[in-house]
This record gives sequence, structure tokens and C-alpha cells, in this order.
Amino acid sequence: MSIYSCRELSDFRRFKISLNASLHLQPNSKKSLQLKALTAYQRGQFEYALSVLEKCLSIDDKDLVCLYFKGLVHTASGQLYTAVLSHTQVTAYSNTPQLQLSPEFIQAHYLREYSRYLHQKLDGSIMNFDLEAHLSPAFKVNWVHQSPYLIQDFEAMPGIQPNIKDVESVSWSSLPNATQVLLCAAKRIGNLTESNVDGHLARPRVNLAMGLAAVHVSQLLQKLWTEIEVPEFKNIHLEILQLIAKYLQIADPEMPVVYSDAIPARFFKLILVSNMPVFSGYSVSPRLNGYFEVVYKLIKSMLHHQTDSQYTALAKDMFSIRTAEDLLKLMKYSSLPTNGLSLSMQVPSTRDPKIRLEGGVITLAPDSDQKLQFHLHLPSHMDRSKEFANEITSSYQRINRDIRIFASRTKDPDADRVIDSILTMIYYVHNWGPLTRSTGVVAYTLAMGMVMSFGWEVTGRLPPGKLLELEALLAGKPESFILVTKLWMKIQKQGEKSNLADLPFVSEALPTIRNLIEVLNLPKIIC
Repeated sequence: MSIYSCRELSDFRRFKISLNASLHLQPNSKKSLQLKALTAYQRGQFEYALSVLEKCLSIDDKDLVCLYFKGLVHTASGQLYTAVLSHTQVTAYSNTPQLQLSPEFIQAHYLREYSRYLHQKLDGSIMNFDLEAHLSPAFKVNWVHQSPYLIQDFEAMPGIQPNIKDVESVSWSSLPNATQVLLCAAKRIGNLTESNVDGHLARPRVNLAMGLAAVHVSQLLQKLWTEIEVPEFKNIHLEILQLIAKYLQIADPEMPVVYSDAIPARFFKLILVSNMPVFSGYSVSPRLNGYFEVVYKLIKSMLHHQTDSQYTALAKDMFSIRTAEDLLKLMKYSSLPTNGLSLSMQVPSTRDPKIRLEGGVITLAPDSDQKLQFHLHLPSHMDRSKEFANEITSSYQRINRDIRIFASRTKDPDADRVIDSILTMIYYVHNWGPLTRSTGVVAYTLAMGMVMSFGWEVTGRLPPGKLLELEALLAGKPESFILVTKLWMKIQKQGEKSNLADLPFVSEALPTIRNLIEVLNLPKIIC
């Protein structure tokens, strides 16, 4: 079993039982200890993860995987001196070509520089945390793709400064009451962003960060709606998307959350790649299990679009298929073209009904081992990015106009109209895919923050097996996406119990990145 395979679990409870049984039989199994530490990190249980890693390193003090995860845990928790030391040990101990191609060796270089950068920013506002601006484009491209770093593209960050202390632990009881109230609200809001699909491991730390980001966004927008004039050159809607990405990066620093506007054109095609494997060989992606029926219909559509009679006949045979295995058996005995089949989807424009934007691309093709691969990916080029950015800007302008008109009349805005515009905006964010990872949770957090900014709130959870980004990619048009998601989100007027309007400002309760990491590190939030 791959050390990273628990990121795609079909049943975490059974996995945990099996892992504990394995450790009971072989308490010194490094592979089992590595898996246990990884799952603890994913769930934000840092102290427990470190205790497991210390046991692993007591067995082998040069184990690269355990050293790597020790550094990662320290980076996430703000123990940056120790983090840099652990990442340096990984690079120092990888003294053979085979080890130097390992993901731990490659990733350690990037996390070491990220840790140094974060250390400089600990006592500043999250608004001044700008990974895109301060890391070189080549560095970010290589980090995203996990490519070995090249010294000519490598700009080392300043070393750890002794006058800047690492993040220290705080207790729940030591926090001001207002901060406790804020964190309880953020926990409740953030938990609504959690997907309930096979293969998804709950991440309470990330949920809390997304809850704080949603409140922060709502407070920024509330202030904006009451301003008389807003400079036209400010892309506020794109800036708040970046702000949410910063919260995610700090909560889970393992991979960069890079925003497209920060990437020079010559690197654009290299970095913006969003690829979702639906199934590979005989394995269906656990996260996408609930979408197999939709995928199956799309495959039939692909085959029906082929002019060759061979594929038309194949499409007819597919009526008897009910499972992924049936499909794979049928395709095994068919003669697909060497490069497979592709179907490009189109996204309608709200600005001009004649315009069709370039949506996702569905690809069905055999790999080098002749195993069937089915992928849904988003193309990446500058023209496409500009088109989607224009659609998002258009939606935001409608939201801004509608809320301001009613604010000037001291009346509540037409909630349905504004919410539809917000969800239209989110539809285009999903179909664009402007971030190198986690666009789904960032977009949903953006929607929640915008809804809260004018006195309403999201109270519903995503249904089991559903992913908002897949709903947007497969909806075909914004209206279909809105119809489904409004039912799930259960958006309603803020009541007295929610108390969102009276929450302290995030920027005042948590003025620095140090303060943010301190509360993210709390082992428990008592509400």
C-alpha cells in the first residue's frame, strides 16, 4: 500500500481498524507508523502525529518519510526552526540517485523555503502574506508539479531569524471570550464545507480555516457594500478568492495554492492543470463513485458522436452496462484509437448568448499498460482564463449593483436575485479552475462569505456522495447548477441564534498569521 494512498480511502473506519491491527502484530512496522502519522496530520492531530513519528525515528533515525512528515507537521504548526532542520536532514540523507527522485526529497526543498518565508511573515497580517509575489514563477511551477528543483531557478529565502520566535501553544481558556465566540462560529460554518464522499478524510483544521475565511470575506464585503465609491480598478472579487486561498495554504502547507493571475504567460500552460481521474484500469476513484452514472452517459455521448459505425455499435452495446467493471470489459475488446476519444464541453456565457466558453474535456483512452483511463480535466491557456475572469467579473458587478441599490434605499436586497448571481459566479469559478488545488472548497467558502455579507447564511450540508465542483462541471448551464445547489445549501435569513452580525472582526481578533496558526493548532474548540 502506498504511503499516500490513505488520501483516497473508501472507508476510513475500516482502514483505521486494519492499521491498528497491523501495528498490534508488528509494532515496529515503519510503513504502518508512516500511514498512522499521515492520517493524523490530515486530521490536524499534530501532537499525536509527532509522537508516532518519534517512534518511527527511534527505529530508524534516517527514515526519509518520517523525517519528511516531521518537518511538514512542524511547518504547519509554526515550529519553523525545527521544520527547516527536518527538511534539511531529508535532503542531506538522500545521497543516492534513487532517493533523490523520491517525493520526500523533492518536496523537502520546497517546504524548507516555504518555512523560511512563513517565518518572516508570522507577525504580519494575512493580507501581506503573498506567496505568489515573493516566490519565483519557476519555483512555484516546479513545486506544483513536484519536479526536482533547479538551482538556476532557485531563490533561497532568508534564514530563520533568532529575533522572530516560533509559534507557541495557547490554551482555549486563555483566549478572550470574543475570540472564543468567533472560533465557535467559524467551526460551525467551516464544517459545512466538508464533503461527505467515499475517499474523503475529514480535516477539522482546514474546516476551521475555511470558516474563519468565510467570516473574514463577509466582513470585508459588508464594509464594501456601504462605501460610496469603489475604485473600478480593484478586482475585489478576485482578491477575496486569493484571501481564502491564503487561509488554506497556511492551514495545509504541503502543496502550494497558486492563483493564475500571479503566473507569467510563459509559465501559464505549465502550472494550471486540473485533472480528475474518474477511473483507471479496474479502479474507480472513491471520491467520484457517485458520479459513475453521469460519467457512463457521457461516455455513451462520446461514442454516439463518432461517425465510425464501429463506435455507434459499441454505444448500443453499452445499454447493458451497469458497473465500471462491465464498461471496462466491453472497452477491452473494442478497438479504440491509439490516442483514445475526447469530448470537449462548452459553457454558456451570461454576457452574450452567442458566446460559448471552453469547458472541461473528457478523455477516454488506454494508457501504456493498455488499462483504460477516464479523465475529466480543465484546459489551461491565457485566453480561456480571461474569458472566465470576465464572466466572474460580470456576476460580481450584478451582485454589487443589486446590494448597493437596496442599501441606498435602506431596504433588504432581493435575496433570490443576489443568491442566484453569487451561485452563477461560483459556477464559473468551478468551470475555470483558477487555483492549482482545492478550487472546490475555496469557491464554496467564497459563496458562504458572500451570502453572509448581506444578512443571509448557508445552513445545509452537501449531500453524501456529492461534490460541488463536479455538479458545476457537469451541469451544462448556470441555471441547472443553481437549481440543485440552492436546495442543498438551504440559504436563509440570519437569525438571532446565528449571531453572525455581532461577531468580532477577524482582522482584530486574529491580527497576525501567528495568531491564526495558534488557534488552528488548538486541539479542541469548546462550544
